[in-house]
Amino acid sequence: MTRGPTTCLATGILALALPVALAACASGYHYSELSGQRYYVTGLDTYPVIINRIDGQSPLAGEPLMRVDAGRRTIEVQGPPNLTSPGEYRSITIDVKVCTRYYIVAYKPDRLTSDFTPRIDYEMPVPGCTPPPSK
Repeated sequence: MTRGPTTCLATGILALALPVALAACASGYHYSELSGQRYYVTGLDTYPVIINRIDGQSPLAGEPLMRVDAGRRTIEVQGPPNLTSPGEYRSITIDVKVCTRYYIVAYKPDRLTSDFTPRIDYEMPVPGCTPPPSK
């Protein structure tokens, strides 16, 4: 099979466009992630939460990881249900770092009470996210 001028032109354009596209990905959007799941599943006094609001805005329901921009964020979570309520609401304010995933849980010192304190169970780097260069 012989190559025509159209095939060579398309190959040349692709060869030039690929490095530009990769450079755009490398310098693009930097984000962080929030999860209401537990990172350490062996803790008997921590429970998963439902993230209801981030800075007053409702995220997409059912998403295991929610992307947020870095900065100070107020997160409203719904705690675990008990016999008398479907779960109470609490807020936690965290200073979100770039390219970091946060696992937020409900800490309950007693399994029978509905009172809980939201806290960060674990934080880790987001795979594949490269922080912007420092200035």
